[in-house]
Amino acid sequence: MFAQLKAYTDHIGPVYGTEDFSVYVYSLIKMTRPNNVLELGTGLGIVACWAAQALKENQQGQLITVDNGQSWENHAALSNLLGNRYAYSYDSFVEKLIKEFDLGSYFNFVKSDIEEFQFDRTYDMVFCDHAHSAFSVTRSLARLLPHMSMTGMLWIHSASTYYESYLTLEHIVAQLNQKRIPLTLREMINPGQLIQVMSLVEHCRFELSHIVENKQSAQNSAAQIRMVPVDVVAHPRVNIRFSH
Repeated sequence: MFAQLKAYTDHIGPVYGTEDFSVYVYSLIKMTRPNNVLELGTGLGIVACWAAQALKENQQGQLITVDNGQSWENHAALSNLLGNRYAYSYDSFVEKLIKEFDLGSYFNFVKSDIEEFQFDRTYDMVFCDHAHSAFSVTRSLARLLPHMSMTGMLWIHSASTYYESYLTLEHIVAQLNQKRIPLTLREMINPGQLIQVMSLVEHCRFELSHIVENKQSAQNSAAQIRMVPVDVVAHPRVNIRFSH
């Protein structure tokens, strides 16, 4: 199954530039063993399949991936590329992927507008691949921060090579690490959830990394924000050793 998934990834991944990033996601999930993984923007299912495959191998956790399928009609030209995986409805296409790669309950697809999707739990990993403007990046953070775990990781696809988004994230993270919530971000946060964000800012530092792939592609980057508890030991606190 692993070999088939890799073949599908190499064949289809370049459409959205996720053929290499998806394998990186797989490795991180294998290592960190998250419980709740969220993807906003399913696309052709590359990242979702690798995330669900890692969760399946861990025998732990679930992926929720959200997309309204609106862009699917634009993929009609890809019917030859997708071959027997192509389906007239987006739902059927996703169902085929789940069945083909035997991802079962680890892969949960929700057909919904991303802006209307209601976050109902704390997430350990979130992948955003639906909007990359400076405003959209800020809006995504405002919606997601109240639901991120204290050891959570958040990726915004392509934001590192959209210069306005790159600068926006640099400024936001710098201010969060000074224990301040920028006014624009604060105004976008649901007032009832502001206390959760303030607690996260108080107890964590935010590590921003720009993962830029060294290749000529319109979507060749991901901004990674990692929340790290302010502590004297690394998290998660597993097999911590002290000298005697």
